[in-house]
Amino acid sequence: MRLNRKRPRYFGVFFCFSVAVTLLLQPKIRRVSLPFKKQKTYRDMADIKPDEISAILRQQLSNFNASADLEEVGTVLQVGDGIARVYGLSNVRYGELVEFDNGVRAIALNLEEDNVGVVLMGESGEIKEGANVRRTGQIASIKVGEGMVGRVVNTLGRPIDGKGPISGEL
Repeated sequence: MRLNRKRPRYFGVFFCFSVAVTLLLQPKIRRVSLPFKKQKTYRDMADIKPDEISAILRQQLSNFNASADLEEVGTVLQVGDGIARVYGLSNVRYGELVEFDNGVRAIALNLEEDNVGVVLMGESGEIKEGANVRRTGQIASIKVGEGMVGRVVNTLGRPIDGKGPISGEL
């Protein structure tokens, strides 16, 4: 009588993964590169003084910068007529600029409980359902000053009249 045991479907994946991990973890390098005057081998590691190791660690940890940037990212649910519905931007503020993956910006105007309606400030043809949207943290505004007199700008305050960048103090 022959037993018919089937292997689970994931057996092949698990086997390949374990072989890959084994190959990666094998010590292939026989020399250790330390920031000393010469390279030391494993046999010379016993000669390293604890003071040298602690000095190196202190130096490297003093330059360590532990900072994390959190971004709120949403997903486009629907696009049409220059308006997009976005899910996942629960902390967006009214009038805040949001930016799509392709660089198009929009203004958050319709804040609902489960989604946000944003008005696109660029071409909507490249924006599809499922695209990512990021908060910028900036409220939509345009600075005014003498440099703006007589200029033609778009809705984001960028010059579109072909006269170059806006000069002067804004």
